Amino acid sequence: MKIVVENHIPYIAHLLEPYAQVLYLETSDITASALKDADVLITRTRTRCDEALLSGSRVRMIGTATIGTDHIDLDYCRRAGIKVVNAPGCNAPAVAQWVLSTVGYWLQKEGIAQPRGLVMGVVGVGHVGSIVARWAKQMGFEVLLCDPPRAQKEGAAAFSTIEEVKAKSHIITFHTPLYREGELSTFHICDEQFLAEAPNLRLLMNAARGPICDN
Repeated sequence: MKIVVENHIPYIAHLLEPYAQVLYLETSDITASALKDADVLITRTRTRCDEALLSGSRVRMIGTATIGTDHIDLDYCRRAGIKVVNAPGCNAPAVAQWVLSTVGYWLQKEGIAQPRGLVMGVVGVGHVGSIVARWAKQMGFEVLLCDPPRAQKEGAAAFSTIEEVKAKSHIITFHTPLYREGELSTFHICDEQFLAEAPNLRLLMNAARGPICDN
């Protein structure tokens, strides 16, 4: 069995060699030609996994070291019999640390010694958002949780609406999946109108997919 691995994935070096032939490649070198005789591809979001890349290869499994799969043509993979495995939560603590380190830097820059009285809106309360929310409360923030899918399943009592988050938050941080269609679409959820309806907003962070925000 041959496995092609994007070579910037942390900690994967030498893990697979006892079980397979492993080829580590730069993202730019993961091409249709390179995958022609590969059985497995392990990658991240920088590699677009679609018919153009995979057609004609032996690949029957793609592992992505991310929670998101929007870089993978899932419809094509289903048709081609290629199994796709993602890694939800794999880097959640690291992302949460980055978010709150940035918040801490901002507090210092603004001369704010204590965040008490400041409201943080956490939009998307999954693997990362739940850690951010917990740590932010420990720092002294009032935290608003916004997660419509969870509110539908678990009841709305513990959650705020996006309108409440916009109206009250001094800091808003996004941790949602990217849904481009449907009632729960998150595509460009943060746009010019969103910002106009957030009068207290002083810091905005997108720790999710880029298209969540209309840059």
